Amino acid sequence: MYLLYPHKLLPVFESINLPLKFYYILIFIAIFGILTAKFFIWLNVKIKSITKKNKSMAYVTPCLIIICMVLVRFYNVSVGSGSRILTANLLSGSLIALILLFLFRLLFTSLSLSAYTSGGLVLPTLAIGCLVSLIIVKIVSIFNPTILDYQYIFVICGMFTTFS
Repeated sequence: MYLLYPHKLLPVFESINLPLKFYYILIFIAIFGILTAKFFIWLNVKIKSITKKNKSMAYVTPCLIIICMVLVRFYNVSVGSGSRILTANLLSGSLIALILLFLFRLLFTSLSLSAYTSGGLVLPTLAIGCLVSLIIVKIVSIFNPTILDYQYIFVICGMFTTFS
């Protein structure tokens, strides 16, 4: 619920204090978030240069996006329009699923930007930061499961680092 509705984050910060033993994870999230943002910019530039060299990419990329939209149509119960099921699936999902979602998100956002069919830049950047922080939290939760109580704070930190 907190991933889709940021105005409800205030109770999280008022009632939960982050223990000192988890502050190193904030540093990891900041480092990986900045590196992810730099990689995202590099990937956008590379795909944009391929698009300028190869004129057929202007036709291929919208077709890929349409194919993805058709595939998402079959999973309309768990995605889209503020669904809480999608948020629950992300938070309880496996590490491999999160990594695959992160890679697909990077690739298709870059393809969308290069095909001039962009759905925006701000929200995809925030979503990529969210996924980076969730991946780090899932890795750390293997060794220390109590971190899952504070995952919303780390998600906000990841969104902030990739956006800045």
